[in-house]
Parts: sequence; C-alpha cells; structure tokens
Amino acid sequence: MASTVPTHFVDQFDSNIRILAQRSGSALEPTVQSKTLNGNECTFEQIGSVEVQEITSRHADTVLTEADHVRRWVGSRDFAVAQLHDWTDDYRLIVPVSSAYVQIQAKAVGRKKDDLIVEAFTADAKSDRTGSTTISWSPSAYTGSNPTTDQLYIDHDYDELGQLSSTGTGMSLLKLRAARRILEMRDVDRDQPWYITMTPNQEQDLLSDPNLTTIDRMNLRAYQAGEMPSFYGFQFVKTTALVNGSHGFRECYAYTKNAMGMAVGASMSSEMERRADKNYHLQIYTKFAANASRLDETEIVQIRCEETPATS
Repeated sequence: MASTVPTHFVDQFDSNIRILAQRSGSALEPTVQSKTLNGNECTFEQIGSVEVQEITSRHADTVLTEADHVRRWVGSRDFAVAQLHDWTDDYRLIVPVSSAYVQIQAKAVGRKKDDLIVEAFTADAKSDRTGSTTISWSPSAYTGSNPTTDQLYIDHDYDELGQLSSTGTGMSLLKLRAARRILEMRDVDRDQPWYITMTPNQEQDLLSDPNLTTIDRMNLRAYQAGEMPSFYGFQFVKTTALVNGSHGFRECYAYTKNAMGMAVGASMSSEMERRADKNYHLQIYTKFAANASRLDETEIVQIRCEETPATS
C-alpha cells in the first residue's frame, strides 16, 4: 500500500482525502490529431498544396498537377501504474481511498500523454512510404525576414524584426507576433485552431508585458479566468509539461492541430482486484498505450523563453 496512507488514520484532524495539487488530465491531447492504432504502427497522411495553371490557348492540353503526399508513422508505447491498498487499513480509515487512487492514476495518464506530445515536438519523426526516412528537429533562429526553412525557433532574446535585445525575455507580445507572422507567411490554414502552449510563468510574462494595450490586458485577464477562447489568433494551452532545452530556456510552441498527431493503441482503463499473493490486498491498476509524433514542421514554431532575470 502507499506509505502515506497512515496519515489518513482516524487520529488525523482532516477526515477528507486531499489529492495533492498536480496537472490533471491531458491539456495537449485535444489540440492534436488523434488516431486509433491497430497493429504496431499507424500512419498519418497529408497532402500538400497545388497551384492553378493558366489556360493560354483554345483546346490546349490538360496540364496535370501532382500534389505532394506525406506520410508520418507513429508506433505505440505501453504504460501502466499500480498501487496496493491494505485491507487492514479499512477499519482505520474514515473514508475509503481506493476511488482516490483511481483518480490520481487517471491524472497520471493525462500527464504522461502531455509528456509524450511535448517530447514529440523535438523527437525524430518517421516519414515516407515505409517509415524508413527520419525527420530530425534542427530549427534555425528566426531573424524577422520571410521564413525560408521548415523549422524555426524564436530565440529567448528576440525583440522585433530580427533585432536582439540586450537581455533575454519570457513570453511576450512581440514573440506572439513573430510566431503569427511565420505561420501566416507559410500560408498555414486558418480553418484549423492555432495554439500557443506555455507554462504559468509565461502566462504571467504576458500579463505584465508593457507592450500590451489596456484592451489586451482585459482580454488576457478574462483568459486567465477561463473566459477567453483566443488571443492574437491563438488559443492558449497552459501546461507544466514543457521542458527547458539544453540551451537553458523554456521551450514553448506555436502550432496547429494538423502539426502534431497522437496514436492510441489502447485507451485508458482501470481494474481493481484482490491479490492472494499480497494477503488479499486490493490492487488498483491503470493502463494505456499511446505515442505522439510531429506531422508537419512548417506548422510548428518553437518559442524560447527565459524564466529568470538575464544577467547580460
């Protein structure tokens, strides 16, 4: 059983089970494409754009145009979490804890899905007809000019139009503008949601950005209360799953729903059973299988943010 259960014995002041504050559910899964996996791997198919051809003469031959077909492969990974509940604690507890175990395991599954998606932003992706081609994430710094490469990041000290400030910054309106500019210059489809994923630290950065207007601040505070669906063309997704890269800065992302995919091999399911080998203690067991991958680098922009004051 969990070593913390004795803290819930009847001699404790608080009779309610308090689940520790933690990331609950998956914040990022609703923002990506999802597909059920049957077998070892599944594919996400994408079709590129085409250009209209002008007809310059009567009875001209038909000009055939080929669209690029892109295929990304995603395999599945298996995960599980199990806990034991000692039956001898049943008569010592005011309230049962088995249902609380299920709740915290479900939250753990959601956090792991977020971790898989965050990992996939920079992990190698498998492409082409058989999945034998590897697409690595190796972005170039955005300088303010029209994007000429598929993979770009906005550096921590990005200011405007490629200028670098003397100190690094967190999330800012200028970085949001740059991310939007990049996606718009790439003619990314606006008929799909555009997202910005960030931690609570970047949220506070935006709220204190001196470049925001009064109306901007009112909208952002409405968002903070869960009322604003979008700002500057983006829907914000707040999660603590985002990591600091080897460069030392928090890696946030501007991306679209078509840019990332999650393959689900087995949906989350929980089971409870008495284990004879453990004195018939109750085992609470939750499992799922899934994995994620980048699908389109041109619809992703990495935004690097400082989280401590810069010294130079």
